[in-house]
Amino acid sequence: MRSIAAELEALCSSAHNELLLTAPFIKCSALARLISVTRPSVYVQVVTRWLPQDIKSGVSDIEIWDIVKGRPKTRLQLRQDLHAKYYRADDRCLVGSANLTLTAFGLSSAPNLELLIKAAQNSAGLSGFEEQLLAGAVDVDEDLVNLTRIAVSRLPGLSETENAEPLGPAEPIPLATWVPALRQPEDLFLAYEGRSDVLTSVAQRSAAADLDVLRIPRGLDKPAFEAVVGANLLRMPVVAAVSRFISEPRRFGEVRDMLAQLLESAEAASREWQALLRWMVYFLDDRFEYRRPHHSEIIAPRGGT
Repeated sequence: MRSIAAELEALCSSAHNELLLTAPFIKCSALARLISVTRPSVYVQVVTRWLPQDIKSGVSDIEIWDIVKGRPKTRLQLRQDLHAKYYRADDRCLVGSANLTLTAFGLSSAPNLELLIKAAQNSAGLSGFEEQLLAGAVDVDEDLVNLTRIAVSRLPGLSETENAEPLGPAEPIPLATWVPALRQPEDLFLAYEGRSDVLTSVAQRSAAADLDVLRIPRGLDKPAFEAVVGANLLRMPVVAAVSRFISEPRRFGEVRDMLAQLLESAEAASREWQALLRWMVYFLDDRFEYRRPHHSEIIAPRGGT
């Protein structure tokens, strides 16, 4: 029986056109090992979770960005709720429990017992899984890397077990279309601290649902909390799309109309944009600013004209 490392290396070396590497935890040593056996002509797509607390606790490396950007035809994306381990070379797949770490590969002094099973891309709904995976993923760029580094630097020492448990209702919220439910972003920290009794019942439910999605670790002070929320916001597909759209100053109505198309709901777009605008200005105030020249509402990159 071949080792996990050998199985993944064989899969990567067999790719002729494209390679998809999907795991919540990825370490530089493991990713570099797989990239080294992959043909330079192959398009490589890496999807990981990269929560600030994952990086702080050492289960993931932010430096995989250097590996990705240093290789042509390579893309790094983030999916906030990722837990699956899924690896595909063209139409051949391995699925199972192994992250991209040397511990999962069986190459550390205390390796994990892991499992990877061969499958075809069109078997057991795997093509549908990929579609859902990528619909909720966002591209990494230097801005997101820098924002994540700041968030990580403000976290206390963490272990993986200190990640937040869900606080709100069990009803699932589609990541691809998530926008904040809480109208007043300054109330989010009150709910996080357990002071929900000062909020209305609607605000309590909204804050609990938003905290579930954002996955903030426990025990943060307010500056660290706000830094992590800001970094995690830009991992949300709708927020990332709006951020790209306002790379130049935009009027309120322009963004509302863009959201209406994105969310396929003109009726809700104005309300949702009002909440999202407040969140972006509050948690990402060093990046975005809100102005009202001549009775017009403008959202713009900070320092933009």
